Order: sequence, then C-alpha cells, then structure tokens
Amino acid sequence: MKTKGPGKGSLIFDGLIKALAVIAGALLLVMVLIVSYNVLMRYFIGKPPVWATEMTEWILLYATFLAAAWVLKEDGHVKIDVVLIRLSRKKQYILSVIVCILGILTCGFFAYHGGKAVYSLYKRDVIMMGMILMPKYILVAVIPLGILLSFVQFIRILKGLLAGEVSKGDAD
Repeated sequence: MKTKGPGKGSLIFDGLIKALAVIAGALLLVMVLIVSYNVLMRYFIGKPPVWATEMTEWILLYATFLAAAWVLKEDGHVKIDVVLIRLSRKKQYILSVIVCILGILTCGFFAYHGGKAVYSLYKRDVIMMGMILMPKYILVAVIPLGILLSFVQFIRILKGLLAGEVSKGDAD
C-alpha cells in the first residue's frame, strides 16, 4: 500500500515559506553590509549616512516576519524544554496540541487585526515620517503576512499531530 505524500498545496506553501526565508536571509546580509558601511563612514569620514539606522530597522522587521513561518516549520523557535523533557510522551503530545491551538488562535487574531490595521493605513494614506518618507502600510504589511503564514503553519502542524504524523516541526 502506497502512502500518500504531501499534496500540491502543501508543496507550494513549503516553497513559499522557504523562498521568504531565503529573502529574509538575503535581507540580513544587506543589513550587515549597511551596518558595515555605516561604521566605515563614521570612522573614516566622521559622517555616517542618515538613512542607515532606519533602513536596518526596517530590514530587521521584514526579515523577522518573512522567516517566522519557515522557522516554525523547522521547529527553530526558542522554547524552554526543562519541563517538557520531564513529561511522558503522551503528555508531551497533549502539550504540543495545546500549544498549536494557542498558536492558531493567537496568530489568527493578530493576522486579522493586523490586516485591518494595514488596510486602514492604506485607506488613510498614512506616511512614515523619518529620514525616508514612505507609506506606512508598506512597512507594516509584512507583520500580518508573516503572522498569517505562521497561522497556516500551526494548522499544518496540528493536522499532522492529530493524524499521528511525527516529523520535524511536530511533536518529537
């Protein structure tokens, strides 16, 4: 009997979150270059670029939320397992299910309200005041996007847990 592999939608989602994680990594590399340039300009010329700090803040925001769902899939988020390792497999499983449900509820709430906030910023044409002027919705749109992708990933993990699948990113 053949086992069914991941569906086309699952493969597309995996590809999407992996691509976003690669973009996040590239953004972090750009951030390193900007910070290095900033340091060199400050040291040698005594005048750092005025845009560098603001740009690195934005990059850090984007990198964090673009990579969040992939990090969740890879089980890479920080967790305190002092209690978890002392529990039986069954209790670990129950706790993993509870964590997924809480993650789904939390991410669903923040993705919905974050999306509403971004739409409001867009409709009101709010401009980000700083060294670089830009519409604020462009800056913050990545937050509900990253949270929405994490919401979907939590659902996928919960589905795998309930189906008895144990793999990376699930209940080990």
